[in-house]
Amino acid sequence: MKNSILTLFLFIVFTSCEEKSNCDDLMCDIAIPYVTLNIVDSESGEDLFYNGTYTLNDVQLLNQNNESVPVRLTLQNKLESAIGDIEGNNQYRLLISPNLEILINTLVTRGDDPCCSSPNLVSFEVLNYEFEKNDEENYERNYTIFITN
Repeated sequence: MKNSILTLFLFIVFTSCEEKSNCDDLMCDIAIPYVTLNIVDSESGEDLFYNGTYTLNDVQLLNQNNESVPVRLTLQNKLESAIGDIEGNNQYRLLISPNLEILINTLVTRGDDPCCSSPNLVSFEVLNYEFEKNDEENYERNYTIFITN
């Protein structure tokens, strides 16, 4: 009987003393921070994907390690990628056909919440073409890049 009580006591001590993280029961709803890019001709204002000048097959997005980064074409013929998700200072090369290279820099930080810290795109800049942020769009991270020939 003493062994049973001792065993029960030890079982309770070892199983009830587990440290539980404050994050264990928390469900995070962190949206993937996609960046959407409109590529337009600076003179005509024409969207170069919408008009068929370029297709998704012409596109390659590379990070600073020369690794391919996934990119897709939306139903509105805009390029979309999760380049706003990688924390730190990041450089990208958007290659569209052999003659068009767009250099992009991003700065992404994370929030202070230890359980659910969403990425925050602090800055986005295109180094070799004019660009603007499209605030009127439904996308928070929507930019137009003006291509000159």
